[in-house]
Amino acid sequence: MSLAFLNDASILAVCSRSALQFYDLATGSLTAIDADDILSAVHAYDPGSKNEPLAFAELVSRDCQRHQCFLACGAYLVVLSARKPQAPLKVVRVASKIIGIACSPVPKGVVVATTVSGQLCIVDVEAEQR
Repeated sequence: MSLAFLNDASILAVCSRSALQFYDLATGSLTAIDADDILSAVHAYDPGSKNEPLAFAELVSRDCQRHQCFLACGAYLVVLSARKPQAPLKVVRVASKIIGIACSPVPKGVVVATTVSGQLCIVDVEAEQR
């Protein structure tokens, strides 16, 4: 399970292996995201992923982009928006299953993903280059 605060800590995102929820602390509302919505976006990006076991591993937010968060789903880095979390903004495949994510503190879209194979994958999310 992982937690991330978004939008100046007004939204708490909670991720487990198969569920994703966004709590708006200002209004008390809850948005639950069906794992199938996220997995459908991953499968649309890479049809071969249907043969891979996909589970959510980690969720992190970017300080400079307060409405964006990053979700590790197998070997895929999924970019989500707190404004519309049901529809991922982007999906990027890395070398192997992601076990950790760190974001650049500067306003660039650089994310580092660590994998089970011991690799560090530097991803420019805005350019989708690794």
